[in-house]
Amino acid sequence: MRLALHLTATLFFVAAQLVAQSTPLWRYTATAPISFVRVTPVGSVVVATADGLVGLDAESGLVQWKRDDLKSLEPPSYGAIGRSPFATVRVGGQVELIDLVTGATKWRMPPPGDVQPYLPIPERGLFLAYGSNDSLKPVLVAADLATGDVRWEHVQPFHKPPESGGPDYIGLQPAVWVSDSTFILYVSKDGPVLVHAGTGEWLWRADSLQGKKPPAPGRPVKNLLGLGRGHGTMLLVDSVVYVPFERRLQAIRTRDGMPLWAEPPGFPTPITQLEVTPRGIALRGDTGNTGKSWLDLIDPATGASRWRRQVKGLKHVTPFTVSGGRLYVATDQKLLAVSLDDGKATEVRQLAFEGGDEPYQIEPRGSGLLLIGRQNVLLLDSTGAERYHTYHPAPGRSTLGKVALAAVGVLAVAADVAGSILNANDPGSPPIYDPSFSFPKIGERYAASQQARDYVYSVAEEEDSTGHKRPVFLRIHKDDGRVVRRVWLEEKQPEFELDRITGMLYVRDGREVLAFKM
Repeated sequence: MRLALHLTATLFFVAAQLVAQSTPLWRYTATAPISFVRVTPVGSVVVATADGLVGLDAESGLVQWKRDDLKSLEPPSYGAIGRSPFATVRVGGQVELIDLVTGATKWRMPPPGDVQPYLPIPERGLFLAYGSNDSLKPVLVAADLATGDVRWEHVQPFHKPPESGGPDYIGLQPAVWVSDSTFILYVSKDGPVLVHAGTGEWLWRADSLQGKKPPAPGRPVKNLLGLGRGHGTMLLVDSVVYVPFERRLQAIRTRDGMPLWAEPPGFPTPITQLEVTPRGIALRGDTGNTGKSWLDLIDPATGASRWRRQVKGLKHVTPFTVSGGRLYVATDQKLLAVSLDDGKATEVRQLAFEGGDEPYQIEPRGSGLLLIGRQNVLLLDSTGAERYHTYHPAPGRSTLGKVALAAVGVLAVAADVAGSILNANDPGSPPIYDPSFSFPKIGERYAASQQARDYVYSVAEEEDSTGHKRPVFLRIHKDDGRVVRRVWLEEKQPEFELDRITGMLYVRDGREVLAFKM
């Protein structure tokens, strides 16, 4: 399944229960109140307090570095750069890039003029910044990610200012590399542009998308005005880039920026997933206001549907996965198999997820399919027969509210995306620079992420050794549903963060950070 989200290995803090009976691997006590704790892209832990920013070794909890000058940082002031060992830190009006391995400042912004971090491109060692130059003119600056050396400046690059991003630079369309020297950038209502990586020159602008907001992966599909925005990522296939926008899909030729199709096809809701299949481009729509999604298969050459009719009315739908000429999706307690040839949907089997749970993820596992919910895990063989089904009841509202449970589900999905660290190249696109060669720590994390994909996490309620029911954090093996590790939780309400790649659980309690190996 292609999920091109630019996430770091950092996951979101959510309300949880403090570990009670389990013995922590280590414990760190801060000298001042803690503002936030984050797992970094290199697997270490940063702790922000009123006294400064501290980097901790994940295995020992020992302080690797401390920055006394970075006091009282709030979460929006810190931005991890995925697939790199760096983060940006904003103090006052100045931004600096720090090395998360050593804590040292690599470089500061500006120069030139008043520019701010905008879009990291770690796969090519680039960092784009946007603002105004010394002449107060808008400027897009490309800097070397590791050194801050300016590679080029493009003055007055946009007619419409670029979109703003979110924490950790999520919510911006990532750059799509067309060749070793060119990439497509779509961050403004001006439309996509082909950029020369060496000079910053616009080689073409896709005027067919002028005035259209760019898709924003990771952001809500609806904005404050209720207008739809496709939030799937652009897809490059055979010298054509497929761009979701509003409730449509446009195909742009990479050689000249001209549309391939006479008209971009329209859909019931914004497109949230695109994937190349042997029969065409498979699409999944957002659930929209009706709470129902849809599936379609598009002819890459014409934009026309290759099916007689769309598959519609899908509630509680998972992302799809493609296997053996079929598209599989879980929806409304059913597993559907959709033929890529004609779009005919066949019910493979009913699902019996307990506790009001629904699958939120489906993935190939060996020759079968694995369906993952917040409290249920189900593995089916190639015929659709059940190999195992595990259910671990959720804690009650008195110990862990439904908001927290929902966040745990989101956390697990994000972790699977983050666990890949280095997304595979899009089919038909040229090979890209692998940052693991320049950043050894990222290479180590990538290797570790392969094993991490064998596990899923859940918060449940079980009896402890004394016979009392307590919340417990579970690590479950995907092959057989075994619980391979439990961390017991008690009744307080601190915050936690899970590193899905290493299986480390970090719990914050007042001025303490406790680490547990899952």
